[in-house]
Amino acid sequence: MDRIEFEAPAYLTCNCCTGITTSLTRFVSRGGGLFAVYFIKYSESHPGIANILVGLGAWGDDDADAEAVRSAFAFRLGRVGGEYNLSVIDAAASPWPGQVLLGRKLSATDARAHPAFNDAFAICNAMLDHDVPLQTFFAA
Repeated sequence: MDRIEFEAPAYLTCNCCTGITTSLTRFVSRGGGLFAVYFIKYSESHPGIANILVGLGAWGDDDADAEAVRSAFAFRLGRVGGEYNLSVIDAAASPWPGQVLLGRKLSATDARAHPAFNDAFAICNAMLDHDVPLQTFFAA
């Protein structure tokens, strides 16, 4: 069973509207070791939309080239009429274009074909079940 470690939210100024953006960082453990790290960003100025970046791969070697040992999957999560919609997007077009810690940023096409895609998708589903700030954002 996966365990999610929830860091305190960070609050930033939105680049496009100067509203407040909430930034979440989460660590997912599996089998006693770090399995994934994910970032979420959402803003009250942009209701009903959250951006997600999930990094999967080898963790723990500080000297490792992150882009060689991990892959970053980007998603856009929306809610319309009470239904969630999770879309795969190009990671280079996500709110984390210069981010390297989570790994090589995958295009939407490469993400869907990646062998770890189902794990990334499952982590996104777990967010909806366990990440209270994200739940609160979508409940507003």
